[in-house]
This record gives sequence, structure tokens and C-alpha cells, in this order.
Amino acid sequence: TPTAQPPDPTPKPALEERIAEVEWPGSMRVGDGETVRLSLIVSPEGDYLTTPEIAGHQVETTTVPLPARRSGYDGYVNASLVAAGLEVTAAGPARQGLQPDRINTWRWTISAPKAGTYQMVINLTVSWEPQPGSDLPGPIEETVWSRVLTMEARAPLGLSGSQIDWLGLGGTVLGTVAGLPFVEKVLSTV
Repeated sequence: TPTAQPPDPTPKPALEERIAEVEWPGSMRVGDGETVRLSLIVSPEGDYLTTPEIAGHQVETTTVPLPARRSGYDGYVNASLVAAGLEVTAAGPARQGLQPDRINTWRWTISAPKAGTYQMVINLTVSWEPQPGSDLPGPIEETVWSRVLTMEARAPLGLSGSQIDWLGLGGTVLGTVAGLPFVEKVLSTV
């Protein structure tokens, strides 16, 4: 005789199709700050048009079947950006509430201390915490999306971005000083 299987104590989540849209610079100057953005967008009906927020950035979209609700649990979505050799600063909290029909967006500022090719890894996880008073097991965490992004940091003449800016300022000052005798001659003939 077959034996009855015990019920699974963790309810299965309801899936909702979302679009993970990641935007990043394909290249940047050494020493400058650039933005990396990840948005988790509820899939619209029909076609979705990707548009970078910053001109010249690369954009990639992926459809993600995301668990949007799990009975008896509160859902949170967490995003992280790890990039060896780059300075990374988050522009907001990594953890956000997961709610149906809501867009979640994360931004990071990255800066390269020297020229080279850098790899950035973005991970997106969903965590479920039992609601207060619940006897459900938890928390539960699931990785739902991950990408490796490549970015090239360039240093014109081997100089950093701030050194290039100072060099440009110095050239402007020298040009102005060198032009003063000619301005004086022009003004004296008027």
C-alpha cells in the first residue's frame, strides 16, 4: 500500500514575469564616476522598449519569472554589485520590498583607479520572511538573476581623469596669458 507523503510546509510562490534591465558604461575614463543601474520591471503587455537613462551606456534586458507572492511570507528583493578593482558605492538600500506591480531600481557609482578591463557581477535574490505570528519555516532565500558585465577603463596619455582636467585648465590659462598682448594691441587701435 502506498504511504501518504507529508505536506510541504513551505507554500509554493506565485510567479510573476518581470524584466531585469541592467545599464552600465561599456567604457569610462580613469578617475571618473559612472552609474550602473538595475531595474526590475513588471512585464508590460506587448513589446518592451529598452532606453538607456545615460547616453552611451549599454542596456541589456532579460525576462525573469520572479516569485512575487508566497502565502504567509513577506517578500524582499536584494541586489548586489561586486567588482574587483573598482570603487563601488551604492546609491540606496540593497534590500527593497517585493510587491506585485511595483518597479524596483538600484543604482551604484563605480570608479576605476587605473586603466584596464574590469568585470562586474550583479546578483538579484528574493528573500521570504515569515509574517509575524506565523509558524512557517524561514527565512527562505533564492537567487533569481545574475550577470557578469565587462567595462573598459581608459586613461588618455596614461593620465587619470582629474589629471586630464587639470591639464586642460592649465592649457586654457596659458592660452589666455599668451593672448593678452594681442588683445592690448587690438584695443589700442580702436
